[in-house]
Amino acid sequence: MNVQRFILSLLTGCIIVSLLIHPVQGILDVPHQSCLFSTIFLSLFIGIASLILSKRKKLRITVIDLLFILLAIIEVWSYPPASNLFSLGRFALIAIYWGIRQAGKLNAIVLYATILIFITSLSIYGYLQLLNILPSHHDSFYMTGPFGNPTIYAGVLCMLISPLIIMLSYCRKEKVFIFRNFFSITVCIFALPALYLTHCRSAWMALLFCTVYLLIQRFSSSVRRRWIIRYTFLLIIFLGCFFYFYKPGSVHGRILIWKVTTQMIKEKPIGGFGPNGFITEYMNYQGDYLKTQDSKGDKQFADNNHYVYNEPLRWMVEYGLAGLILYIGIVYAILSFKPKGVSSLSAKMICVSALIWGLFSYPSHAYPILVIMTMAMAEMANHQRESLICISPQWHIYHKIFVCTIIVVQSYLLVQMYGCHQTLFQIIQRNATDKSEEAIADLSQLEAAMKDERIFWIHYCRILSESRQYNLLLKKIAHWERLYPSTHTYILKGEALRGVGKMKEAEESFWTAHYMVPSRQKARYKLALLYNQEGRLSEAMQLANEILTEKVKIYGFETYEIHRNLRQIFGNKHFYSP
Repeated sequence: MNVQRFILSLLTGCIIVSLLIHPVQGILDVPHQSCLFSTIFLSLFIGIASLILSKRKKLRITVIDLLFILLAIIEVWSYPPASNLFSLGRFALIAIYWGIRQAGKLNAIVLYATILIFITSLSIYGYLQLLNILPSHHDSFYMTGPFGNPTIYAGVLCMLISPLIIMLSYCRKEKVFIFRNFFSITVCIFALPALYLTHCRSAWMALLFCTVYLLIQRFSSSVRRRWIIRYTFLLIIFLGCFFYFYKPGSVHGRILIWKVTTQMIKEKPIGGFGPNGFITEYMNYQGDYLKTQDSKGDKQFADNNHYVYNEPLRWMVEYGLAGLILYIGIVYAILSFKPKGVSSLSAKMICVSALIWGLFSYPSHAYPILVIMTMAMAEMANHQRESLICISPQWHIYHKIFVCTIIVVQSYLLVQMYGCHQTLFQIIQRNATDKSEEAIADLSQLEAAMKDERIFWIHYCRILSESRQYNLLLKKIAHWERLYPSTHTYILKGEALRGVGKMKEAEESFWTAHYMVPSRQKARYKLALLYNQEGRLSEAMQLANEILTEKVKIYGFETYEIHRNLRQIFGNKHFYSP
């Protein structure tokens, strides 16, 4: 059993470390896709190792196990593993959870060493990005770590720093504890500035909450607890004011998202919009909402968005009242868990920090967060003594057959998807040398296998637009429009409609794009060009004047080109500020 624990703990540590590096190359969107491929691949080894090494015949099913099984059923039904890479990644979490559960308890020393190395490396990665030694993975942020944006980077940091804070609370005089606390303090001091420099307030809040929660748990005196709660309440009020004035635009943006989300919930409060319902519907609701609003603030802070930034609201939007009840059940199971020792308490605090972070972010769409939280939940279940169900030894063979089936299906889909993503990358690379006709033919062959991959449709529709195959683009963009609506989608659709002479439909598409994000100028710029082409000069001039004289939220290269082109077209006209 000790050998089994060591091997499975080592494989679990390898998965955590794989989040730091990008072992898979030759694909698009490496920070995101490489993480998925490497985790799915390593999860197979966890599943196989647990099958070979496990000597356990009798299975204990705890409350956390039942919740995870229910979540797994919902996830597989909602996001079939064959549909896209992210869905397969979610499917792989089953193998990770099951493998850790078969270990009984993970090796604490291996995991502790892994966390120390990972946090240190993650912090160094961020500092090197800040110094421009390593490239950032986002155009708008300097510090993203190995991930696509700083929010996920900060979320991972706060989740893994919380166990180190837990360990510091267990102070003993033995040398092993002194050394452990020394390393924990050193790594915390080194990592906390990196967490601060992400400017991610949700991660700060999560780490602060975990620290306070730990203090409440550690102090048995009710008097001390009351004082901690009182000071915490005052601290939350202070931080709330600080966070608002620190980034007021971000706060207003979140409030707008939540206001529109409540409108969606009001429409379908019981059944919800179904899987991916928020992604497929939100931008349309935001456009309808802003179309009827006179508030300049809401229009100024609106942007393309596909995240709720609040997990309870996401569950309500997609699954209605049942989704909210399930989410509350998950929260209750985690908070009511009674840890026994440092390992179980650390696992609990990782989950608690993820829950707090999820109130202001999007853990269900951040794969590294899902991976770490799955590991923590499995370790909590390992330490949960109360069993609801015990599966007898005669069912052991059926249990192994089920796991083998999962491994075989996952392996087949992994090979298939890797081939598709590698082929897509090669096609896009070849298209850079002006072989659009060949690229379109090759992409059409991939359509059936990658019809639910967003990254496929982005490049496919872009190439069709650049090659001016507007009729084919209009056929294909309808699926992308349903899959991932945004201003970019409707602007591209409007350009295609304009290209085939459907001016009325093109105008409607451009206006739809404008109402979704009123502060962006590209949709109105396209409308000005369309009106100018149709001879509607007064309307074109009105839009051009509006674009050139209004205050721009972010003045980038695209805005510069829009303004330059408008001045070239209407250069002999006089623009005035209203």
